[in-house]
Amino acid sequence: MKFSKFFLLYSSLLAAAFGVGGAAAGDYDLNLHTYPNPFLAGYLYDNKVYVQVAFNVPSGGTASIYIYDFEGNRVRTLVEGIKKSPGEREEEWDGRGDNDNLVAPGPYVIVLELTIQGELYRDTFVAVAHR
Repeated sequence: MKFSKFFLLYSSLLAAAFGVGGAAAGDYDLNLHTYPNPFLAGYLYDNKVYVQVAFNVPSGGTASIYIYDFEGNRVRTLVEGIKKSPGEREEEWDGRGDNDNLVAPGPYVIVLELTIQGELYRDTFVAVAHR
């Protein structure tokens, strides 16, 4: 099986396992994604690992982004309760967990929670680290 087909199947299964689909609830398209994906864990550019976590904020709201390993353990809180104005937004992930260690190779589920006018919307995306 080619990597891309495997990746798509694996992404769908992981998103289902986390109880949220690939699209946000309601009328909003949050368009959560990362690039590059897969990314090289430990690949340094200017002494940092760069993974861009990009998403759309359709209407001003409060954003939280959490990163989980395949076992469901939260490895990183990227942002929590940060107000965002409408538009395309990006957060930079350095490829490290909250413990400041580089993440191990494998899949990571990125979960975006966006609160807009008191309503919670979620989107998920699977990023893959490799070395």
